[in-house]
Amino acid sequence: MPSSRSRSLSGALIQGSVWAIAIRWGAKFLGLISLGICARILTPADYGLVNMAMVVVGFSQVLVEFGMDSALIRNRDATSGHYDTAWSIKVMQTLLISVIVFSAAPLAAKAYDDSRVMPIMFAVGAAGLVGGLQNIYVVNFRKELDFRRDFLFSFAPRLVSFVVSVSAVLALRTYWGLVLGICSAEVTRSLLSYRLVTQRPRWSLQHWRELTGFSVWYFLDGLAQYAVNHLDRAYIGKAGGSEQVGLYAVGREVATLPSTELVMPIGRALMPTLASLNNQKDRQIAAIQKAIAGVNLIAVPLAVGFALVASEFVRLLFGDKWMGATPIVAIFSLTAMTSGFRYTAQQTLVVLGFVRVNAALSWGYAVTVLALIIPAFSWQGVMGVAWLYCSWTFVSTAAFGFYLIRLKVLQGREVWIALLRVVVSAAVMFVAVSAVAKYLDGPVVLVLIVKVLLSILVYGGLVYLFWVLAGRPDSSERIILEHAAAAWKKISKPLKRFS
Repeated sequence: MPSSRSRSLSGALIQGSVWAIAIRWGAKFLGLISLGICARILTPADYGLVNMAMVVVGFSQVLVEFGMDSALIRNRDATSGHYDTAWSIKVMQTLLISVIVFSAAPLAAKAYDDSRVMPIMFAVGAAGLVGGLQNIYVVNFRKELDFRRDFLFSFAPRLVSFVVSVSAVLALRTYWGLVLGICSAEVTRSLLSYRLVTQRPRWSLQHWRELTGFSVWYFLDGLAQYAVNHLDRAYIGKAGGSEQVGLYAVGREVATLPSTELVMPIGRALMPTLASLNNQKDRQIAAIQKAIAGVNLIAVPLAVGFALVASEFVRLLFGDKWMGATPIVAIFSLTAMTSGFRYTAQQTLVVLGFVRVNAALSWGYAVTVLALIIPAFSWQGVMGVAWLYCSWTFVSTAAFGFYLIRLKVLQGREVWIALLRVVVSAAVMFVAVSAVAKYLDGPVVLVLIVKVLLSILVYGGLVYLFWVLAGRPDSSERIILEHAAAAWKKISKPLKRFS
């Protein structure tokens, strides 16, 4: 039997993950509503234009991102001097970012051959200058596992952005509504940080060597990931124009919603939870294995299931003028199958201190993909780029897996059997739902609902069956079932009293 301490840790991780998922899903729910409203007023070219500008802005941000938040979370003995130093470094980063954005705006407009890019970058750069001054002490929400306040701090700016962007698009009927929404989130985040935390940072560079020693490799890893996730849009915008990059960018973002909006929040909770076990290696490795199995238990079927409903989802949410994004959604949905394993592996390497290895693996993937983007686009346009990402993501994920095996983090047959249960169940779900889909006809909403319900029944039933056949091991399935039962008990008590 697992110890009560292990149970409490699992509970803390699940509770933190629930709050983090609420942050991401709440924000993305608002984002989808916003996209559903604005996409019927704006065009793919409008979204492409904003994406083209944001690629340059985001690149300038990652150029000076040294991971101060992660450095503070890993350091369980951080003093006020560490926080002051981290805040001071972030202020300098913010000023440098603003200089880069303002200087690059005319060059970006010339490169894209579209003068509208320049004022967008000026506006977002000015808002980022305010947003970058936020109170560094908000990092303690995550470090101290205070995910309720972390939810408020993360969700409120996105709610403001939703209201501003939708209102502005309805009033102005131009892409400037999207830009105003982006800017409002940055300003709100900075103001809210000082409202929620009474502690105030002061200017200091006392611990800069200690903090930046970790951050150089964190920066290199972030730069590689940014290059992979954003430079494809920059090239497509240059080679194919704003409409092509609009369809591609929206298709890719929509496809990765179900998996990343589960995986990223769990990673947000996972890092501080695993960091608290740095002096207890056996428990830390056990927690990592359960986290990998648990994340994939949900991320894999979500990705496969979304590929099954891509056509209905795009038509229902965006309308017929966006149907060109459907095959892109389907391809990137399959790519997202690996997101759970890959992201958890990256967080694990950071927590264990293998930041250099994490950066090296990320750069290997980035260099390969970026080197092949031009021939892929020449081969089959945006579809060729999508297939390139799909194939090399599986290769890169395997590389992360092999290194975790080398570190003896992934060891023992139980973790592999748990992953096998997930993959087999998801594969059977895909075959079964695809076979039934041939006979489905009727309103788009009805077909979508039937596919979703059938996917849940097939996958859920198979996972439970395989778990029972395995002897009901102490795995992620057991943890999820126990917490679900406890949650149902809390809900059912007042219902029984009412009845």
